[in-house]
Amino acid sequence: MNQESITYNDLFSNDDNKLCVPIYRLLGKNDKNYDCPITLDKINEMDKYCKCSNCNYNFNYDALIKHLDIKYNCPLCRCKWDNKEIYVNALEIIKKDLYMFNKLSGKNNKNKIKYK
Repeated sequence: MNQESITYNDLFSNDDNKLCVPIYRLLGKNDKNYDCPITLDKINEMDKYCKCSNCNYNFNYDALIKHLDIKYNCPLCRCKWDNKEIYVNALEIIKKDLYMFNKLSGKNNKNKIKYK
């Protein structure tokens, strides 16, 4: 497959040709940026984003997909894009949902669902 025929569906799909499931991960102090280098907009809560496995910069998902349809490399460091993970900036929402589930389920502390 040459570079021109690769699309975002090829990039973000597994061997079964199903799109990858987003990973809920809140941007934190270990991340290099909170702003997308392509759009220069902040990656807000519930926004989808991707991270370069070489330079570790975060990119807005939609902007990165448009870039990867043209050139199959990182917009900053120019290495071949190989990270297929899609993140959602939403860890706090998961914590709130798990808290409410544990509270409503009435389970004791030993059986509570935990989060990182």
